[in-house]
Amino acid sequence: MRFRAVREVVTGAPARSGSPVPDASPGAPSLEVVATGPLALVEDLGRPGHLARGVGASGALDRDAAVRANRLVGNPRGAAVIEVVLGGLVLRAHGPQVLAVTGAPAPLTVLAADGGERAHPRPGRPFALPDGERLRLGAPASGLRSYVAVRGGIGVAPVLGSRSTDVLSGLGPSPLRTGDVLGVLGPPRTPSPRGRTSPTSATRATRAARRPGGPPTAPRRPSRCACGGVRARTG
Repeated sequence: MRFRAVREVVTGAPARSGSPVPDASPGAPSLEVVATGPLALVEDLGRPGHLARGVGASGALDRDAAVRANRLVGNPRGAAVIEVVLGGLVLRAHGPQVLAVTGAPAPLTVLAADGGERAHPRPGRPFALPDGERLRLGAPASGLRSYVAVRGGIGVAPVLGSRSTDVLSGLGPSPLRTGDVLGVLGPPRTPSPRGRTSPTSATRATRAARRPGGPPTAPRRPSRCACGGVRARTG
C-alpha cells in the first residue's frame, strides 16, 4: 500500500481575542485611544478561582505597579487600569480626568488641544488631564510594562468578575485599538474618621483639572512675627 502526501488548505475567519470595547455613553467622562503603541490592554487583578472551567487568573503582570497606580488616584486596589507595553499610548480626555502612571518609567507628555506640549508629569505622581488634552507615553528607558490609572477606574463590562483582557482564553475586552473610547467610572468616596471626605493629592488634581487655566499656584504661607507666633494674614 502506498500513500501519497497531499496538502490541505483550510480557510476560515481570523480569530479575535476578547470582545469589542464598548463606546462610552455620549457626554459621559471617558478616555479616547488616539494611539496604542505595540500593545495596550485593560487589566485589573484578574479572575482567580476559575481553573476548573479552564480559565486562568490573567490580570496585570506587574500587580504591585497596578495597585500603586490605583492608590495614587484614590481608586480601590482592584480597579481596572491600562497595561502599556513599551510606551506609545496616547489618550485624549473627554471631561476632566486625574491619572497616574507607574511601572516601567515612561516619559510622559501632556499635549494641549492645539498640539503643543503643556506639561511633563512625573511617573508615580497623580496629575490632571483637562478636557480635550492628551497624554502621550514615550518608550521607557528600562522595563517593559507601564500602568495608567484614571480616577474612578476603566468602566468596561466585567466578565467572571474581572475587567481583565485574557489573550489566551479570549475573555474580557479586546486589546485596545485606535478610536476606542473607554468609559470612566465615578470616583470613589473615602470618608475620614469624622465622616467627611478628606482631600487627597488625587482630589486636588481633580480640582486642578476642572479649573480653567490649569493647576493653581502654591498657596501663600502666613508670616511669622518676631515672637515666634503666627500673625494672621489679611487681604
